[in-house]
Amino acid sequence: MKKVDKASTPASEAAAALATALTQRQLAAADAAVVALHRADRSKDVLEALILHGSRGHADLGHEMIAIAKSWRLLERGQLARAEDALRALAEGLVRTKPDASEPLYLENRGKLAGVRPDWAAGREDDAAVVELIKALRVATAAEASAKVFELLGRGIGPRSLWDAVFAAAAERLVRSVNGGDRIVAIHAVTATDAMRECASLAQQPTTQLLCLVQAAAWIPLFREEATRRRGPVPEGGGEIDAIVPTPSTLDQVFAETDAPARVRRIAGYLANGGPVTALFQRMRPLIPHAPEQHYPKLLDSIERHEPQLGARVHHAVVAAIGQYMMLGAEREPLGYIEAAGAWTRSRA
Repeated sequence: MKKVDKASTPASEAAAALATALTQRQLAAADAAVVALHRADRSKDVLEALILHGSRGHADLGHEMIAIAKSWRLLERGQLARAEDALRALAEGLVRTKPDASEPLYLENRGKLAGVRPDWAAGREDDAAVVELIKALRVATAAEASAKVFELLGRGIGPRSLWDAVFAAAAERLVRSVNGGDRIVAIHAVTATDAMRECASLAQQPTTQLLCLVQAAAWIPLFREEATRRRGPVPEGGGEIDAIVPTPSTLDQVFAETDAPARVRRIAGYLANGGPVTALFQRMRPLIPHAPEQHYPKLLDSIERHEPQLGARVHHAVVAAIGQYMMLGAEREPLGYIEAAGAWTRSRA
């Protein structure tokens, strides 16, 4: 990346310049604005603009938002090496991303934000609305999913219930991918939704926070459609995350279970009986080196980060859905998940 000795855009004009440059995909102008903002100690303004534009396309399965969320985490901790260059690279990535078929809906959704009730962030929690949105996301188009979120916001439903539904719908993609769907797409449904919610929680502007929520819901059908495009239609019956019936279980019984659907019920039952989620995650983490591909660490990181925010209506089911998927991946390797966990435990005795 070319070194910049002096910012060419005045800091007072840089935020507006960056918004325009990202909208119009102007690389030089975006780069200059990022440099000016960073050097004026306004990196959070850069990330705000990146979040606002990061969800306009879905062709890369949400990697833009995943990268933005990770960069913000590192920036907050003071761990983002060469922070200015990192922010410039994120902006360049958004500028170079070509428009895709989902961008018109993104623009339409942005245009509707001003019409949402001003007290939307203080809306009520509602378990029935959580289930209503989960069911809608199973069959909706992206436009219908967005419209449903706007409808529920208008009815006074708060963002926590809506995020619960979206994250549960993403986790449900994992359960259903076991039947032959595209698992990479299903994993990214979870990791991208996690990134969207994290960006919403870190964003400074309510409109940015709200856009993340609406776009996250719109992306669930896009993940379903992308999985179908890659692997063909997958039977949608069964695996409904809001209909999981817990089976009371110990942690050892969870890890001894070999049937994937039964394992989901056992994890849910372990949690419902008061089993600590931290113990479950601790037992899962050593399985990662034995999983078949590199996305498993990101998947476990997502649920570990997101789990404390989940409402009671979906908490056990979401953790169970993602947990069984982690175990399913690990046990496909020669070293099974039980042996892996045992070896890891013995090595630290």
